[in-house]
Amino acid sequence: MNINRLTIRNYGLLIFGFSFVFSALRTYFGIYLTTDLIALTVLTHIVKKISNTTYIRSCCYIFSLYPLLVFVSVFTTWLFACYYLGHPPGPYFDDPMFIKNSVAILFNLTSMLILGLLPMILLCVIFNLLELIAELSKENPKRIAIVHLVFLPIISWFVFGLILAVNPANAIAWFAA
Repeated sequence: MNINRLTIRNYGLLIFGFSFVFSALRTYFGIYLTTDLIALTVLTHIVKKISNTTYIRSCCYIFSLYPLLVFVSVFTTWLFACYYLGHPPGPYFDDPMFIKNSVAILFNLTSMLILGLLPMILLCVIFNLLELIAELSKENPKRIAIVHLVFLPIISWFVFGLILAVNPANAIAWFAA
């Protein structure tokens, strides 16, 4: 099978395989990861249709930008809690599960995304390596594609780690407490 010609059937089998492994864990962690992968599969299909790229390249972009999705989700939950409380929520004082139902729903969705961080790093590396090998095996590899495949995940995950370390507005400490 040519690595550039990943069909919908093969892509679906690959995602189903990962989902089966995760769901076999028989815990909330497995259910969360299966849900994450199904949602990311739909998002990848949409990106593929919009950008007219291969499925692997779409996976590279989606999994490389996964930390941005987690970051936006954490701060959206925090902003909703600020709105309903009338002040920034403090760690250990304002439990997100008891503020308002909408905050609790956002908290649960964000928890699902956070639980998927480590497996998504693994999938990001796998898909980026596959696409990098495919791009380098071409007669005339595009330099911009190679730069995207190498530096987009590194920058994205590094910035996410930096944001976790800085902890702006104490939102991450509130969420983790």
